[in-house]
Amino acid sequence: MRLLPCLASLSFVAAAACGSSNELIATSTDPTATSLASCNSAQDCNPDQCVCTDGEAISAPTVCIQNSCGASSHDSFCANVCADHGGVSAIRPAPNVATSVECDAWCNEGAGLGCGSTRCDRFFFCGVGKRSCAAAAKASLKCAVEKGTWACSAHSDSWSVTSSCPTFEELCAH
Repeated sequence: MRLLPCLASLSFVAAAACGSSNELIATSTDPTATSLASCNSAQDCNPDQCVCTDGEAISAPTVCIQNSCGASSHDSFCANVCADHGGVSAIRPAPNVATSVECDAWCNEGAGLGCGSTRCDRFFFCGVGKRSCAAAAKASLKCAVEKGTWACSAHSDSWSVTSSCPTFEELCAH
């Protein structure tokens, strides 16, 4: 099970993902639609999000097929997860700030520790949490870089971050 994104809690521990390049390309003018130029695993691909009629948003699984992020249909998956939420309203890329300078700083801070892994799961750590926004996500990442305690994990080649940074929800217009 993956940890909740750091943006959703006051104290968090984050681990870097193993893998290859972090090269991102924008697939449209919408920054939430970014994906890696190529993938080695599903974590390299921005997940889609099932938006249910009642407003609930649930991330759909990602897929990496032959080193490309798959454009598989999530119709059945979204129909199942939104069944108790009034049905499916939309399927869209999950919101993120993966191409932001704040995400770059987060990933560079972790990679700079020299723990073994230099790769950062941008779509996970730089995702915009439920009931949050891009401004809050960026502020949380910036705070963690500036005030967090960063260390190599004792049990893997990843890193961890401990911080008491707030969620910055006041930056979001709800």
